[in-house]
Amino acid sequence: MKKLLLLSAASILGISTLFASNYPCVIKSSGSWKISEFSSETGLFLNTNGVDLGATYSRNTFVQYPESDQFAYATFDGTSSTVHIRNASGGQSEFFRLNDRILSLDLLNSGNKLVYLATGKVPNYYDFLPQDVSITVLDLQANTSKKIILDNFSVFVDNLPFVGVSNRVDNRGLNLASNYAISSPTIIPELNEFMFVAKDIPGVTRLVRLNLNTYEVFTVVVSENVLSVSYCGNTNTIKALVFDKNTSTGESTYSLVDLNINNGYVSNKLALVNGTTQTTEKNGALTYDEDNKSIIVSKLIGSSNMVFVVDLEKNEVVKQSDVKMESDIYVPTKAVATVQRSLDVNVKMYPNPSQDQVTIETEGGYYAEKIVISDVTGKTVRSIEIDGKLKSCNIDVSEMIDGMYYITISSGDQNHVEKFIKL
Repeated sequence: MKKLLLLSAASILGISTLFASNYPCVIKSSGSWKISEFSSETGLFLNTNGVDLGATYSRNTFVQYPESDQFAYATFDGTSSTVHIRNASGGQSEFFRLNDRILSLDLLNSGNKLVYLATGKVPNYYDFLPQDVSITVLDLQANTSKKIILDNFSVFVDNLPFVGVSNRVDNRGLNLASNYAISSPTIIPELNEFMFVAKDIPGVTRLVRLNLNTYEVFTVVVSENVLSVSYCGNTNTIKALVFDKNTSTGESTYSLVDLNINNGYVSNKLALVNGTTQTTEKNGALTYDEDNKSIIVSKLIGSSNMVFVVDLEKNEVVKQSDVKMESDIYVPTKAVATVQRSLDVNVKMYPNPSQDQVTIETEGGYYAEKIVISDVTGKTVRSIEIDGKLKSCNIDVSEMIDGMYYITISSGDQNHVEKFIKL
């Protein structure tokens, strides 16, 4: 039986007007998904007959463009996914049909780019093979894409999040049961990183971090069962929705925690609700509200679709509601304005001129991977391969002949050239 944790008196009496907001959302009504609006003050949906996104809408893919009536979302027809870009009247401006199964969708750079997490769709006669996990950045202006396949991860799930056992019968008639874990993702603008938590092929749960400048991938081990992560700008923290199973009572406790992206540790745990332990966890979402300095937590507990509003500064629940309907709540913000994605503006070199040493520093998520020093004729004087991810590198130039040189710094597929004077 479902059991809600006792909350503070403030949450029982009602929500302060400070946290009273209406958020665009997508609700499931009569077998189809429709755009609506959720009132955090009343816990009610204000419109149940909005623009119809259809029955094949993919959960956790609805995004609203900033200061615009445009929105984007993904659908899956059983074979491939389609990204739709539409406006408030329901008109469709463009769409992109993709072979991947899209599990999430986020905006970058005022909507000029979309980034999504996906699994690959293998041909039917190969459907006993593992499916890859990938992250793709779609550049809508340049009509290009960059796909990063995560070789150490493989999942077969319909929607995010998913923690538990997935069963399917392949074309050989064999039942395939696999233990998967993959959370909803988030983006940290200051680091230019896209991240989520997933279980790798050997079975280790990891926080996966993709640098959106260099497309390098980093991972760190996480010991918690994570359903969703969200970057909160006002506290500069990653919040995670996690759950702990109590085998003696058969209940799980769902909590909001701070997740350290460098070591995978959690802290500042806020217990939200208890519920009967599920064999497979398939829902749970976090949405950050920058204006109200709060986070919206959505979680299905039994037959109740619970929504919690959490004051991030006080780390306490200020409102909880049973909203009765399946929904994806989306808090419109300015599109993720990542640090300028050019190595040219993220490199510092000093002192220049210099007699004995020059220091090269990178920022904005870039790392110097190779440094080449050339003379004015283009001849290479020194070539330095950097093993490891260093943001600062000191180069001894004391033995070089006085004169002008060109120093080329390489990071990923980008190069930056600095003119250097040796005294």
